[in-house]
Amino acid sequence: MKWFRRILFALILIILLCLAAYVVSPKSNAGEMGIHLTDADDIYAECKNTLDIFAVGNSNLFAAMTPMQLWEDYGYTSYAAGESNQMIYRSYFLLKSLIDKHKPKLCILETDVVFQYRSTASDLQSIISEYISEDFPLFEYHNRWKKLTERDFTTVPSHNRPNVLKGYEYVTYSNPYTGGEYMNETENIESFHKIQKFFLDKITELCKENDIELLLIDVPSSKSWSYEKHNAIQDYADENGLKFIDFNINRDSLGIDWNTDTRDGGWHMNHSGAVKVTEYLGKFLDENYHLPDHRGENGFEQWANDLAEYKKTIGE
Repeated sequence: MKWFRRILFALILIILLCLAAYVVSPKSNAGEMGIHLTDADDIYAECKNTLDIFAVGNSNLFAAMTPMQLWEDYGYTSYAAGESNQMIYRSYFLLKSLIDKHKPKLCILETDVVFQYRSTASDLQSIISEYISEDFPLFEYHNRWKKLTERDFTTVPSHNRPNVLKGYEYVTYSNPYTGGEYMNETENIESFHKIQKFFLDKITELCKENDIELLLIDVPSSKSWSYEKHNAIQDYADENGLKFIDFNINRDSLGIDWNTDTRDGGWHMNHSGAVKVTEYLGKFLDENYHLPDHRGENGFEQWANDLAEYKKTIGE
């Protein structure tokens, strides 16, 4: 009978943990409901099988890529799922969690995340948390018990708040970059930390396993990028048969003006810079990939509505 009691105890414990996870999980993707990283997590509110392009990365990404511009110009459905200081293992888990829902055709990785490193202990702790949170949301949101309301016990969790900016952060003010040239050609190569390299490989493998094309990019950033990093990513792209756009090398083609196109002295693009980056990106996608134009298609009416709201937001 001891084995029966143990099995019964284990089943009861699992049921209680599942119920607790249900209760503490945010009931919508609104920030006031306790959801973490709302702009990136708003991607879960997009209708199933409507996104062809996922982009993941840190704040450089959401400052420089405006998906609604890609929709207006090409009919591409995309989302810039960037987060401040996003680590590459977070990029991997975010991409992995979305594949089954949307079946994307292209993943864009903003490669500044490859060089973001805190410490081995800190990174390993975060990686373990990501693995556990995949199946046990109780682990991620256990602290919400202090803010539980009646709704948490009666409502099914859902992501029901769409983001018309599709992850993009709209900023118009400028703060010029006044330093000198930062992309001085060299044969030196920035080294990858083992953990970051491991998850870069994981992203590459995940895309191959799911027939998703992987595009590596790095957007203009005079403060966080260098020719050594360019060489490292270019070598990785060549070794793995991947395309790589380094917008820092192609600044003249974009027409980037560091007096008007950065919000914070060269760290990130503002809206003026983002328009230029996205225009170049759209042309590259059009010339190198066979992505569908969904404008006017049934099931994509919300994108037309979102474009109208987006234009109101940016004052057009």
